[in-house]
Amino acid sequence: MVSHSLTQVFLLSALLVLSLCKPSYGLGIVIYWGQNRHEGYLAETCATGLYTAVNVAFLHVFGGGQTPDLNLGHCGRGLPQANCTFLSPEIRACQARGVSVLISIGGPSRSYWLDTADDARTVSEYIWNNFLGGTSTSRPFGPAVLDGVNFDIQTGTDWYWDDLVRFLHAYNSRGRKVFLGAAPQCPFPDFYLDKAIRTGLLDYVGTQFYNNPKCQFINGNSDFLMQSWSNWTSLLASNRTSNTQLFLGLPAAPDTAYNGGYVPPQRVNELCTTFTQSPRYGGIMLWSRFTDRRDGYSGVIRNRCVDRVNSATLSAEKLIPYEI
Repeated sequence: MVSHSLTQVFLLSALLVLSLCKPSYGLGIVIYWGQNRHEGYLAETCATGLYTAVNVAFLHVFGGGQTPDLNLGHCGRGLPQANCTFLSPEIRACQARGVSVLISIGGPSRSYWLDTADDARTVSEYIWNNFLGGTSTSRPFGPAVLDGVNFDIQTGTDWYWDDLVRFLHAYNSRGRKVFLGAAPQCPFPDFYLDKAIRTGLLDYVGTQFYNNPKCQFINGNSDFLMQSWSNWTSLLASNRTSNTQLFLGLPAAPDTAYNGGYVPPQRVNELCTTFTQSPRYGGIMLWSRFTDRRDGYSGVIRNRCVDRVNSATLSAEKLIPYEI
């Protein structure tokens, strides 16, 4: 009887740990969409059932008093003239399928920065009113309300990104969750986003483990990648008041990473045996939809790196004892 009771207590404890470690963002695959007009429609992307979220890339001009601008392969540049409002029903179609849609800000452009904390506040207001739950007469995607913002900051300085995170996070008080994510480069710590990540306010960090030989899969060797993964998981785990999840950012094809880091999908499946042991593991982030659609990368890794983990969590939840 004592042994039976102890077993039940253990199971309850295990369940509690699992519940505390559940991703607030949702375990799955995040895909970048928007940079190649041959990647297919946004609604088509979501209808595949492969993805948990889509980062629409990029809002690549903002800050410093500039007129914000989009760089999308589907509707051109030059806001507000660029016609992107056709995306509104597609965004809603994605959300109806349970797929989150985020605006990704930054990218490789050198046309964005923040001059002051007030500048960060102004940018947050623009993003809220034009992409999230606010109102504007010039919403680029029409009336559809996006689910959040992905920070893909690759150039400039590290100034005030943490302030922008705080300002955007404050909109959660308006009654609708604003998901916030970041996509830092794998060199640790990230120059641009380290302070923003340390706020503990991000729902996920999708570290880009590619284009940086010192922290990526290289020549068939995963040692640098695994060490870098350990560094990033330790950073997120050090903030005990947050539940920020870590996504493994990878290129979906060799030709999409100019400086290497491509991991064959069969090898990713092997490595996921280790990655998925981390309570901070959130899933996989891929660049980009065009190459994933062409090569079918996510379809090969989804079962081992996502579906099995979800099934294991659900099975653990069923371990609640009927009596104690």
